Amino acid sequence: MYIVRQLLDSMNSELLFESAEQKGVRCSFTLHLQLAAEQELEQVFVESFAASEEGRQRTVLIVDDVAITREMLYELLAGYDYNPLICSSAAEALIMLREYPVDIIVTDQVMPGMDGWDLLRNVRKEWPQLAILLYSAKPPQRPRDLANSLDFDGCLLKPASSAELLAKLGQLLS
Repeated sequence: MYIVRQLLDSMNSELLFESAEQKGVRCSFTLHLQLAAEQELEQVFVESFAASEEGRQRTVLIVDDVAITREMLYELLAGYDYNPLICSSAAEALIMLREYPVDIIVTDQVMPGMDGWDLLRNVRKEWPQLAILLYSAKPPQRPRDLANSLDFDGCLLKPASSAELLAKLGQLLS
C-alpha cells in the first residue's frame, strides 16, 4: 500500500478508501493526465509484421516536422515496396508536389507554420483527387474556418500498428 501511495503522490493524486460493511474495502484514485507531445512518443508505429499488401512502388509523401517520425515511416514504407519521399513542413510538401508525382500524402496535423489542415486546403485546390492521410498523435482538431467539404481521406492516431497503417494506405490507394 505504501508504494501505491508514493506513486499516486508523485502524480498529484491520492488513494481513497471506501468501506462497505462485511464487503471489504474499495480503493480508488483519479489521475489527471495530459496528452504527450508528439516528440515524447517513443514509437511512431507498432510493428505487427502482419501486412498483407505491398506498395508496388507507389509514391508516398511523408510530411512531419519530427525527424524520427519521418525516418521511421520512410523505413517502414520502403521495406514494403513503397517509394517514400519525406519533407519536414507543409510548405516544403507543396514545393515537392510540383516536382514529383505523388500517389498519397501522409501528414501530421500539428506543425509550425503551415499545419496539416493548411496543407489539406492547398492540396485540394491544386490536386483535388490526391489522397491525404492524417497521421497524428492527437485526434483531429478541425479549424473552425475550414469548409465542411474539406476533409482528410483517412485518419490514424500515432502509434498505429504497421498493419493498420499499411492497410489504410492500401485502402486509400485502391
